[in-house]
Order: sequence, then C-alpha cells, then structure tokens
Amino acid sequence: MDLKDTKLVIFDMDGLLLDTERLIVDAWDALAQQKGLDRGKIRDACMASIGINIQAVYKVVNEKLGPEFPYREYRTEMERLVAEKLHGGPMPVKTGAFELLEHLKRTGMPAVVASSSPKAVVTAELRDTGLLPYFAHVSGGEDAARSKPAPDLFLKAAASMDVPPENCLVLEDSYNGIRAAAAAGMMSVMVPDLLPPTEEMRALYTALVPDLGAVAELLRQAFSSKACARLAQQNSNQ
Repeated sequence: MDLKDTKLVIFDMDGLLLDTERLIVDAWDALAQQKGLDRGKIRDACMASIGINIQAVYKVVNEKLGPEFPYREYRTEMERLVAEKLHGGPMPVKTGAFELLEHLKRTGMPAVVASSSPKAVVTAELRDTGLLPYFAHVSGGEDAARSKPAPDLFLKAAASMDVPPENCLVLEDSYNGIRAAAAAGMMSVMVPDLLPPTEEMRALYTALVPDLGAVAELLRQAFSSKACARLAQQNSNQ
C-alpha cells in the first residue's frame, strides 16, 4: 500500500481534529487536586482511555481506579471544568486541520470521521467548530460493536463510502487508533498529541507528521509522484 492509492481519508476527532484530550486530562488533574485523589493514577487512567469508547473507558477505570470510584459523578464535574475553561466557546481546532480539509476539498478527496466518542457529541463539536461541512459521513463509538483497537469502526466508515480498506488512509493521534487502522488493513498517519510514537507504533503506521498541515504536504507529494509515474508510463507507450 502507498499513499498515492488513497481514495478516502478517515479522521479521528479527539486529539487529532480538536484539542480536546489535553483539556480533559488537565481538568481531571485539577479535579484530582480538589478531591485529594492520586494524581498519578488519574493521569494513568486518562492516558489508557485515549482512543477508546465509553464502554471501554469504564473497564479502564474499574481496573486502574477500582469499582468503587465514582466515575460518572466525577466525569460530570470534569466536563464542567472543561466548559469553564472554554468560556462557552467551541473546542479549539488543531493546527493544520482547516488547511488539510481545504486541500482535500480542492482535490475532490472524500473525508469521513470515525471517532470513539458518542456520535451526537462528535457531530455537535464538529458543527460548533465549523468542521462538519467538510465530512461526507460521521461515525461515533456506538456505531461499532467493538472499540478501537479493534478495526470495526474504521471498516464501517470505509463501507459507508464503498471504499476498500486498502484504499483508506486513517489519521490518528492515539495508539489504539493506529492499532485499529493496522488491524483494518488500512494505511495510517500518526499525528501525535499526548502520546509520543513508540517502536510498536513505528512498525504499524505509514508515516509520522507533526500536524495535520503536514498530511496535506504528504498527499501532495504522493499524488504528484503518481502523476509523474503515469506520465512516464504514457511516454514509454508512445
């Protein structure tokens, strides 16, 4: 598989399109200080929850913080802290997001979102930030039987656009997202947020870039090479 074979770009949302994960982790840390909780354990649970759906999060919390941890109660307080931080405004958009989406729009490359967050939340946040019109389809965590790192969500997103997995390019910031893309037989680009690339990730992703703007450049280069190869083939046939 090569980037020049891309026919569909699949985006994660949290930590990739929107700078949500940093806000959420900071809010959990502030809450831990207020409640006298173990900040190290709280952060560890947050890191382990990146890229998975809410049902999988419950399992992580149970394993790392114990079955008696009042997660739902504290989550409500955490969300209040995030809302206060935003002063009623939308989530911040990550660097290069609009640049990449405009590039895809100009070139006619379809884009979809496949996020582990609830679909209603994903749709609302994309609408609030002005990103929603760029996407042909939006999938949420409830749209797949299994959470990332299982491939279900990405495979369903590809099927929604009738594109084979090998022609899909997944953009992800999380380990579980990169694992899911590999399990789906798709190409992937890691755009790190809170989690740095590891040796495992390097063996799985197609490319590593610092921001979404760099993905646009990768695609420009890939399709420029494809055009050059096509021209060379035409010349050789003459």
